[in-house]
Amino acid sequence: MTTRDWANQHADVVARFAAAIREASVWGNRNPDKSAAILAKYAHVDPDSLANITRSRYGEALLAEEIQPTIDFGVRFKVLDASFPAGDLIYRAS
Repeated sequence: MTTRDWANQHADVVARFAAAIREASVWGNRNPDKSAAILAKYAHVDPDSLANITRSRYGEALLAEEIQPTIDFGVRFKVLDASFPAGDLIYRAS
């Protein structure tokens, strides 16, 4: 997360960061055994446990329509005071 001002002033950094995150997600989805080894190492999870569970896929895109239900849930259960468009959370270079 950052401010819009910082992102606008460093659009190249934001674009490279977003590309790296997406590339890592794509790699993780295509290499579940290798990503499991990394997860086991850094999350201190037993590798045998990882071998016997259904793991989620890594998101390869950031879509407002997939974020909005979480915001709405937060409003419904008073975690958030008011709703707002999920798209407001996603930076788009101006």
